[in-house]
Amino acid sequence: MIDGDSCGFRFRHALTVDAVQAMLLPEERQSICDRLSEALEALHPDMEGELCQLPANLAEGAGKYDRAAALWLEAARRALREGSLSSAEVLALRAYDTRPVEADRVLLSTWTLAGQSQRAAEAGQRILASAADPALQWEVRFDLIDAMIDAGRWDDAESYLKAAGGAADTDSSHMARRAIGEAEVALGRNDRQAALTSARNARAVAAEAGLGEETCRALWLIGRVERGRDTAAAAAVFEEAYRCAAQHGLAVYRTRTLLELGTIDMFETLATGRLEDARQHALASGALSTVAAIDLQLAATFSCRGQAAQTLAAAERSSDVSRRFGLSSLPLSLALQAVAYGFSGNWARMEEAAAAARETRSDRDTVEINILAMPSPSITSAKANSTRRSSRWMARWRSCERPEAGSGCSPDAGLSCTPWSVTEARMPGRNAGRLSSTPP
Repeated sequence: MIDGDSCGFRFRHALTVDAVQAMLLPEERQSICDRLSEALEALHPDMEGELCQLPANLAEGAGKYDRAAALWLEAARRALREGSLSSAEVLALRAYDTRPVEADRVLLSTWTLAGQSQRAAEAGQRILASAADPALQWEVRFDLIDAMIDAGRWDDAESYLKAAGGAADTDSSHMARRAIGEAEVALGRNDRQAALTSARNARAVAAEAGLGEETCRALWLIGRVERGRDTAAAAAVFEEAYRCAAQHGLAVYRTRTLLELGTIDMFETLATGRLEDARQHALASGALSTVAAIDLQLAATFSCRGQAAQTLAAAERSSDVSRRFGLSSLPLSLALQAVAYGFSGNWARMEEAAAAARETRSDRDTVEINILAMPSPSITSAKANSTRRSSRWMARWRSCERPEAGSGCSPDAGLSCTPWSVTEARMPGRNAGRLSSTPP
């Protein structure tokens, strides 16, 4: 029954523990839990590592629910810092009944990083509706900005930015996060120059104040703008972001930076190694919005290779997660499904997927260009009895122009240059192994 060692003893099986506990009267069990909890906290006052979960269980068993909730929340915050988003969610939910506002604060950050925008918005609104400290409410508004950005809700993000304007004038973190939010909204609306200006402002403020998370995010934005015109410069910026994330122990940010570096590989060689590594890390941490974004990039890469089955599989994975959590990656994931069906000559399913992408009424210009440009290799090589349909699609594609700033087309929801790049790579006499960021 018992396995002894130099540090004490333990039961060999959880069922043995359950059997022993079942033999105790409620009062006995509560008293034992109370004594064990106090002894454990006396031996380990800092509750290092994951140790605080055990005294939390003991405190709960002793009927000390507030103490148990405090320990669950501490364990949740540690899991969040380590990038274990799934664990952070479970631990915070255990404290919810006793400390709802504090639990919602952890859940808001967790769900924002995980890309669960709707749940994050609900948690944030509950905090704002409570009698929470004003300083906490300012922090919540900045997390809500991030949640709205993940969902592609640019107007809502801008509204929260305006509401957070007062705090941003005096606090370095607020100043940096406000500039990051402005850059994200500008990039979402294809105003790349405004995005670059705000991102550089954010980087300067964050670097001076030693803010690791904000520095990483500002570097991502700079790199995403640079990526459309100079992949070498973008790669250098993303490498800097990766070093910053590693220096500050930001596991989720390292994964996201690996995603950004993987997009450089896509542009230059169509390699997927770093994207696949990033996907595994994102899955392990529960960062579902990052998983959806990676699958979108993988789908785009596979489509550039003309691999219909792999394109469809990755695009479907992205759309499933995007639909479930209301992510901005949904429209392009549906558009890339249309691409996959176009490659394989399945016109009916292509039309169906294209219609679903358009029905989202989001990123309409980018969706349209992807739908019309990406299937072109299949369309132009279609059988004679499909000539009329192919001609209609090609005519519509040729009528598309690259979206200008302010047009509402998001250039970075997937890969902004994918349509033009694929066209460039597929044209006779062009280098099929390298993508171009310049439209034909």
